Amino acid sequence: MKKTILFWMILLMCNSVGLFAQTLHTTLEDLSDDAVVVEVGEYGVTALELKMYMAGYQSIKEWNGENILSVLNSMVLDLLFTNACLEEKITVKQSEVLYYTEYYFDKIGIDLNDENKVQAYFDTTDPYANMEDFLNKSTFFLLKMKYFAKKGLLPTTKVSHVFFSTKKKTASEKKMIQNRVSQTFYDIEMGDVTFTDMFKLYSEDENTKNSLGDIGSCSLKTKNEYIPKKKVKDVLEAGLFVPVIVENSKGYSIVLNTTSQFPSGNELDSLIQDLFKKFPPKYYISF
Repeated sequence: MKKTILFWMILLMCNSVGLFAQTLHTTLEDLSDDAVVVEVGEYGVTALELKMYMAGYQSIKEWNGENILSVLNSMVLDLLFTNACLEEKITVKQSEVLYYTEYYFDKIGIDLNDENKVQAYFDTTDPYANMEDFLNKSTFFLLKMKYFAKKGLLPTTKVSHVFFSTKKKTASEKKMIQNRVSQTFYDIEMGDVTFTDMFKLYSEDENTKNSLGDIGSCSLKTKNEYIPKKKVKDVLEAGLFVPVIVENSKGYSIVLNTTSQFPSGNELDSLIQDLFKKFPPKYYISF
């Protein structure tokens, strides 16, 4: 966990003591599944949702008040950013979650079609209980990253592309290529092809089509032959696994950010502090 997030988790736990003084003094065991345990802006967390979220933390053997509160505050941080995304009209498409999932498991060498190995991974890895839990938590993660991207807090990303060459093509041939780019972009945006297959199926870049389209990094400080400087900002601000069409000297690339370092520093501290002020959590449970 990054230092900034850890700092705010600790601060949340300290501030919760004061918040509890104004709420119902009820333990988790006493609540019905539909009882709300915390509200953050437009969203509330029920006791059942908290228990389901907790199920992914197999390494925690004793669910005392401190541990429950720690996990609850993880949900609070997720919801702070969810509210911020709602305000900014930032959403995550199902295709982006699926591409992230496919990329994630490909990188750790687990076949998503092997249910036993996938579940064995969840059984031994926090904070995931099962695939549904992974998809839910991944959606929160992707929302956060897209929010950071829009705020300019992701200065460098790792990128992949689907490439279409226009070298030595006539005007009419280039028009046909443009149409093919548009259709492929639509297929990718709709999730009509798996992430692990899209490069082999569509890309004309023989050097990368068998390595998930990896073309290195994208940033304002580094040069990428497939991403002109004027398009770098568009790519960086798109978020993870959001396709962006880029015209370059070689042809067209449909670029997707695959990974980025979680931001840190004073700018992030200030952003999270503002979110706490804008969407102050209201707790309805004590320990």
